Amino acid sequence: IYNIEISEYVNDQWQAFNGDDIQLEIIMLDPYIRKNLTALPILEGHHARKYESLIQLPDVYGVFTFKVNYKRPGYTYIVDTSTVAIRPFKHNEYPRFISAAYPYYTGAASMG
Repeated sequence: IYNIEISEYVNDQWQAFNGDDIQLEIIMLDPYIRKNLTALPILEGHHARKYESLIQLPDVYGVFTFKVNYKRPGYTYIVDTSTVAIRPFKHNEYPRFISAAYPYYTGAASMG
């Protein structure tokens, strides 16, 4: 889940931004995924609106950049990037015993 909070300054006060065209790009050399962010309800006492999107990353290892690049006339540009490394588990991060292999463990133990 990726989320970002955005507010705007109107009439000398901060208020929640209302936009429906904010996009998230997930990039690894080229954009892999481009999705619109969904606006969530404004929480009481907050002056920003949270936007989020549920994302299924591709089955590719590498370094991905999550980027929001929102440029509209009359507003300050919003450029938010975060870099995430997606990698396979190390050999010592896998489960020690796999539950689906218990019959094989039992067979190996009974041979001795």
